[in-house]
Amino acid sequence: MNYGKEYVVAASFDERWIVARTQILNSEREAFWIVDKNFELDIENCDKINCDSIIQAHVSGPLDFNSLQERKRELGIGFKIESR
Repeated sequence: MNYGKEYVVAASFDERWIVARTQILNSEREAFWIVDKNFELDIENCDKINCDSIIQAHVSGPLDFNSLQERKRELGIGFKIESR
């Protein structure tokens, strides 16, 4: 799914997770993202390996609001982020 250019309009987090809401530029369309912070990345080796794939393996999204709620339940994420 191509969401186009977007920016973060809200975010919540705890020690393990980041949940963000993004909005598409010049649009009412929004998407949600879950980032698992529980990994390490040796950025000095990013010129030798593809660090993007390591980071992307810890990101869920884009999600709609209902999918976000379901995924949060599956992962045991208790804090909230609101839809517009």
